[in-house]
Amino acid sequence: MNNFIPIRVVPHQIHTTNEMSLFISRPLIKKWKLKLNSMIKVCIGKHYMTLEVCENESNEDLILISERLLEESYLPIQTYTFFAQFINSAHTLRLAPLIGLLTEVNEDDLENPNFRSVHSFSEELDYVTNHLGGFFYVFSLQSMNEGFITGFYNQDGKWNKARLPIPDVIYNRIHSRRIEHSTSFHQFRDQIQSDFIPMFNDRFLSKWEVYDVLFTEEHLRAFIPSTKLYSKKNLEDMLDQHDTLFIKPIHGSQGRNIIRLEKEGFSSYSIQFSYFKEKQNSLHITNLDELHVTLLPFIKKSSYLIQQGIPFIQHQNRFIDFRVLCHKNNQDIWNVTSSVARLSADKQFVSNIARGGETMKPLKALSLFFDRKTAKQQMVLMKELAVEFASIMGQNSEGLTGELGIDIGIDKEGHPWLIEINSKPSKNFEEQEIKIRPSAKAIVSYCLYLGLEHATQKLHGYSSIKEET
Repeated sequence: MNNFIPIRVVPHQIHTTNEMSLFISRPLIKKWKLKLNSMIKVCIGKHYMTLEVCENESNEDLILISERLLEESYLPIQTYTFFAQFINSAHTLRLAPLIGLLTEVNEDDLENPNFRSVHSFSEELDYVTNHLGGFFYVFSLQSMNEGFITGFYNQDGKWNKARLPIPDVIYNRIHSRRIEHSTSFHQFRDQIQSDFIPMFNDRFLSKWEVYDVLFTEEHLRAFIPSTKLYSKKNLEDMLDQHDTLFIKPIHGSQGRNIIRLEKEGFSSYSIQFSYFKEKQNSLHITNLDELHVTLLPFIKKSSYLIQQGIPFIQHQNRFIDFRVLCHKNNQDIWNVTSSVARLSADKQFVSNIARGGETMKPLKALSLFFDRKTAKQQMVLMKELAVEFASIMGQNSEGLTGELGIDIGIDKEGHPWLIEINSKPSKNFEEQEIKIRPSAKAIVSYCLYLGLEHATQKLHGYSSIKEET
């Protein structure tokens, strides 16, 4: 990781005459070829200090720093594991990474702030960061100030509110498309871009964007259902070609407001609605004009697409699909992190957990329909497809992407089909009995990559940065 090494940084109540000194262990002094009593620049986030090199007799990779200097850097008084890089030509030491998770924060209970659906996941990210290296914290929009942010860090199982340093890397978990389209979010993004701070998964992907990007890849077309933007003409054309259609909001999520349309005979149609937290309703229509008029009230408030309905495998009349979670690793390469089968709730045609669905191990689900050898082959193919889908979306969609939830269905012949791709995948799909989920380790690994890359760029551009002492 660009010559970064993990070291311990320990706060120390140093005598006031030595507060501007950095006590560095012997192995590090030797490794970095430092001269005692020389002056070096120390960089933590956006904060720079010029400090005197002093020796600490420890034989481990360790640095002692005064509590006052930690406070000036907006770091809580505690022991850290950081990655350290020393650039000899610039006499500069960088400690990183500072990892910030951006989300909505409920502060109604001042003693116990709540991060909504990513609260427990934030605890896992904090645990992994403490073990791998870095400092993790959570903050909300509009909390950034000049030189610091107001956020929450975990200490002894309690989230404490404090002034904290500007992060080296930001993981965006804003849950609302409305907020992401707000002026305040765009101002925030402009600010971090001007500071060259990487923020990944900075926006939701639309279903039409996903289709538009992937359908240009000829080798993937066999795995993508036929899809068109909604219009009366497109509806008529799609009904001529397919017996079942799904009508989906382009900017929808969690199985909300999806319409399932099925031909029952000549000019006869059945409509089913997937209303969030409501019972599923159905209608029967006798002609195409009436069908279009019936659908208009449901789709007029937002843009919709029409998608070919695939006869996916079912178990006890419950639809089955698969969520494959993909992440970029610390080498900037996409990998499958986890996978799970999802069973729809009874009398539902969407399998989202938010709609009452349940999870099952994917190989067990496939083995209900295919022999074990075939089931394993299908698992391999699904994972290969998921990585390919993720790689192409990452390369061709605007912004930085490091995490994607790929939803895949299997038809009765065993052929895989893409259902959708989610850039803010729910954290409810992975096995809950695992204390630290694979996705938490993957996120921190990618944050280390981005944060240390950012730290390196800051170091090499140090001469253009005003020193702070």
